[in-house]
Amino acid sequence: MAKRVDLTITIDLPQDHSADRVSVGPDGRVRVFDKAGNEITSARFTRAAHYDRPKGRKYQARSEGDSVGGVEELAGLDSFITIDTNSTEINGTKISASCFMVWKLVAEKDGFQLKSVDERHHVYEFHNPSGNPEMLAILKVACDTVRARGPLGKSRIAFITDSDLMNHRAISTQKTTIYARRYLPKGFILIYASADTGRELANKLIRLCDTGSRRYLEKLKNGAFRTTGLASLEQEPSVLHRYTYYPGLTIHNPLIKGATITPDTRFSITFDQD
Repeated sequence: MAKRVDLTITIDLPQDHSADRVSVGPDGRVRVFDKAGNEITSARFTRAAHYDRPKGRKYQARSEGDSVGGVEELAGLDSFITIDTNSTEINGTKISASCFMVWKLVAEKDGFQLKSVDERHHVYEFHNPSGNPEMLAILKVACDTVRARGPLGKSRIAFITDSDLMNHRAISTQKTTIYARRYLPKGFILIYASADTGRELANKLIRLCDTGSRRYLEKLKNGAFRTTGLASLEQEPSVLHRYTYYPGLTIHNPLIKGATITPDTRFSITFDQD
């Protein structure tokens, strides 16, 4: 029997609000209205897919967004990047391999079309990172992106990661650093998706990155490991790194649809106010 997954929309309301009712439209968007029937546009929504277990709630996906399906927020981004990191020790050196892929969702009549931006997957190989290597990889990719295209301005790019869930909002709003003393550049946000559980698009894509990372480390263990050709990392000079990419990334079933509400769906809406 498939494990039941619950969907929770948490709504943070402004002070002195007069919220009276919540509606879910045909497009899956959640809206909050006051007693006069006016929409409260300053409400902040968080969408989470999760299940309960004896040791506590397990999140499969969590992001800021006001739609039930979840993919609508991804389609509104300039692009989004799935990333996953695995680590091992080879010849006394801690090696981390961060695999990432760049995607875009385009609205279609019957859903959304998933497209690879560059039809390849990428790997950063780090030697002896002192902190969280996935956060270091996200910082590196974000800085590379800004260097290539300039400040994002009103554009937004999301990193989908299964790391450091509790700090995602603080990192995305530059209230806390992402790695050492470095902040995530503006215009980038973090979205959580589990690599080991979940059936949503983000879960499936991040599992591709997990597979790419593990295969890369296996190649190193099987004779490809070398300490030559490495460069010092600008964001953390004590870390040596190497970049590799693999062309030929294809999508066999590009039509994507978000989650839908059925009579068996358990759906809860929680109002939070500090």
